[in-house]
Amino acid sequence: MNIKGTITEIAIVLLVPAVIIIGYWQFQGGDTSGAATTPTSDLATKEAKVRDALAIIDQLRFDNSLFDIAAFKTLVDQTVPVTNEAIGRDDPFAVSDAIKSLTPTLPNSPSPQNQSQKTTSKTTPK
Repeated sequence: MNIKGTITEIAIVLLVPAVIIIGYWQFQGGDTSGAATTPTSDLATKEAKVRDALAIIDQLRFDNSLFDIAAFKTLVDQTVPVTNEAIGRDDPFAVSDAIKSLTPTLPNSPSPQNQSQKTTSKTTPK
């Protein structure tokens, strides 16, 4: 019998469950002795912060005299009507026809025909 193999087997049998149990215990929160007081104190702290915020909000007042100023009354609505259009495109990354029509075609711009002529002229000896 191999003593080294037996010791390894015993270590595996004892250590693997111990690691699993300790990992589970840590995942679940570890020590639960102070668990009953922590959520209550957190709740009380949060409740106090909410009460403070509400007290500040209650002190806010809006001065409606802004609407009586002549500069406000002379403001003009600049709303632009939105037309209903089809939603989405088949390929959202493709260049739209509207943009293609705005883009000028340059005489030396690469096109599939120009590219094939360039590649064939490079490979053909002169």
